[in-house]
Amino acid sequence: NFDLNKLTHNNFDTISTTIVSEILHSDINIINTLCDEIISKNTYDKDFQDEYIKLCQRIWNMKLYKSFTEILQCNNKYYCKINTSTQSSDPSKYTYDYIGPYNNSEELIQYLENEYSFKRILLNRLYDIFKGRFTVYSSITSDLKDEDVYKRKRGVSSIIEFVCKLYLRELIPFNIIYMLHIDLLTFQLEQIAYKKYDIELLYTVWGILKNIGGQKYNMEYINNIY
Repeated sequence: NFDLNKLTHNNFDTISTTIVSEILHSDINIINTLCDEIISKNTYDKDFQDEYIKLCQRIWNMKLYKSFTEILQCNNKYYCKINTSTQSSDPSKYTYDYIGPYNNSEELIQYLENEYSFKRILLNRLYDIFKGRFTVYSSITSDLKDEDVYKRKRGVSSIIEFVCKLYLRELIPFNIIYMLHIDLLTFQLEQIAYKKYDIELLYTVWGILKNIGGQKYNMEYINNIY
């Protein structure tokens, strides 16, 4: 586990440096573990959401694969030796996978940068949660306490907040925000009972982009739509 519990505005530089150091000396599971922890903390520790965004910004384009891979050359072909060990600190007990051959090192590096990209893996995690939101909606029943309803909805709304703030930090392009709008405004007949929750998410998007990002929206027109 990382020191995300200690991450605050005042100690961000110190703690984030420690986290980066851990990332650069870890195993193949590092990216998945980090993504899961960031998403979990973002959901339940809303007050520190901006620090988690800043941490993402710091490691967004880091070449994390270098901590567990080695590029090899044999007979004018290129291969990658991947340390797949996750439990042992003893090099003699490491296990390895190999990928290749590649005609040149550039093609191999491109594969590694995509396959083990923190940015790609985190966005895919966020997208999976967003696409699974109807399962969450269907679990919200009239007998639930308000607190329980909030917690379930929070798991989805926190994802929307996070994505919007990634955009405001210029870490993702606007077309992702655009596709969020399209998805939230499009629904199948069997989903109509849950669209009120999607409308709430739309207002979350608009609120963040307007109030934090300073982008102007014609809210009177938007209100009239619904």
